[in-house]
Amino acid sequence: MISPWRLLKLFITGGVVFLFLLASYSLAFAVEKKIEDLVRSQSFALAQEAEEVKKALSEADVFEFIVRHKNDLGRKELKDIDSPQDLSYGTPYKVYIPTQEISDAIMKNKPITPLLEKCSYFWEVPILNRDGMPVTSCQVALFEGKWQVVEVGGSLAPSEVSLTLRAEKIASLFADNAVTKAESFYHIRDMRLRYDFLVVSSGDEEYFIPLRHSFDKVPDEFGLTTSKVYRRSQVANAVGPTLKMFKENPNLVGRETGGGIPYVGEKKGDNHILSLTFVTAILFVVVVTVIVYLNRGWLGRTRTKNV
Repeated sequence: MISPWRLLKLFITGGVVFLFLLASYSLAFAVEKKIEDLVRSQSFALAQEAEEVKKALSEADVFEFIVRHKNDLGRKELKDIDSPQDLSYGTPYKVYIPTQEISDAIMKNKPITPLLEKCSYFWEVPILNRDGMPVTSCQVALFEGKWQVVEVGGSLAPSEVSLTLRAEKIASLFADNAVTKAESFYHIRDMRLRYDFLVVSSGDEEYFIPLRHSFDKVPDEFGLTTSKVYRRSQVANAVGPTLKMFKENPNLVGRETGGGIPYVGEKKGDNHILSLTFVTAILFVVVVTVIVYLNRGWLGRTRTKNV
C-alpha cells in the first residue's frame, strides 16, 4: 500500500511535469503561428476602441478636407477627386510609434518586439476612390483623452497602403526569406527615419520589411529596399548611426517630408461655431466701445454747457 506521503510526492511531481509540458506546448504553439494569422490578430475588428474610432471618423469632415487641400497634399492620385462623394474609408490598420527605448535596442542590435507592446499606437485609415483603390489615408489617435482624427495625408504611397491591408501578401514577402512562422508581428513608423517597418520575431531573430515614405525630398541614405526582408542586424547597421545622431542631438528634426496635414479641430460644425462665437464677441466689444465713447463725448459736452 502506498503511503499518503509518497502519494502526495507523486501528485506534486506529476503536476510539475504537467505544467512544464503545458508551458512547452504553449511556447511551441506561439512560435508556430502563421504570419498571416499574426497580422490578422491586430485586426481593427478586434480592437476594443473600434467603435470610438468609427465615431471619430463619422464626426470628422475628412473627405471635404481632402477636396479642399488636395493640391497641398501633393498626391497625383487625388487629381481627379472633385467631390467628397468620390471617397470612402477602407479598413484601419494599427501602427506603433517607437520610443527611445526601441531606438536604443536597434542601435545595439537587441530585440525590439518585447518592447513594442508598451508603445502607443494609432489607427491608419486608408481612403479609397470610387474604384476601391487607396488614394491617401488619415490617422486616428488617442488625443486629449479621446480618439480623434489627427492627420490627413499619410506617409506611405497608395501601393504600400494596399500592402498593409493584405495579410497574405505580407506573409509571402517574409516567406521569400524563408520566414513562414513567427511569434509576433508589428507595424511601426519612425518619422525621423522616414520609414515604416513591418517586423516579425522568429526564435532569436527579428525580420524587418521597410516601407519608405513616399514624400521624401532627399536621396535615401540607408540603402534599404522597400518590401525586401532584412535581418535586425542589417537594419541596425543601416539606421543605427542616424539614430545615434538623433539621440545625441535631441533638437534635430527628421529629414524633410511632405507627409500629411494636421487635422485636429476640424470636426463638423466646430469651425463654424467657433468663428460665429469669435465674430459675435468682437462685434459686442466694438459696439460697447462705441457706446462708451459716444456717451463720454456726450457727457463731456453736457458738463461744459452746465459750467
